[in-house]
Amino acid sequence: MKAQEYGYDQSMMARFYKLLEDNVEHNMIGRLPILQLTVQYRMHPDICLFPSNYVYNRSLKTNRQTETNRCSSDWPFQPYLVFDVGDGSERRDNEPAEVDTVDGFQGRQKDCVIVTCVRANTMQGSIGFLASLQRLNVTITRAKYSLFILGHLRTLMVGAFSGPECSKGCPL
Repeated sequence: MKAQEYGYDQSMMARFYKLLEDNVEHNMIGRLPILQLTVQYRMHPDICLFPSNYVYNRSLKTNRQTETNRCSSDWPFQPYLVFDVGDGSERRDNEPAEVDTVDGFQGRQKDCVIVTCVRANTMQGSIGFLASLQRLNVTITRAKYSLFILGHLRTLMVGAFSGPECSKGCPL
């Protein structure tokens, strides 16, 4: 039996939320006891814009002290850049950087995060983690100062947000 048939294609929190919604719908409880994050303490405010607009309905704000720290630091890079990689391929040559998957960085943070989507290709039409707004959120919210995204821009734009969370379409 496939994991999807058991609902394991969604996080435990997403399944729990659906259960609560069903309980409200069937009058088992009065309202959803859900609190959503409204103040973040990790990211540069420019990096926070996308998750705030597309995941948190424009309600996620950056703590003033975090904003002051991230915007006035001696950090040498811009907070957010996207690089268009034509027909890129992944290569690892004894780099000192930590390399992991999208899921491997969940719950963690780094000063600078470089997301490579170089395996992207327009023939397949999507990139796995972009099909889930939740996984994309995990990906782009790990960086404290800078987030760099490398990928085939056309595929990123076409393949982005193909999941049900973004039926209205969310631009990259």
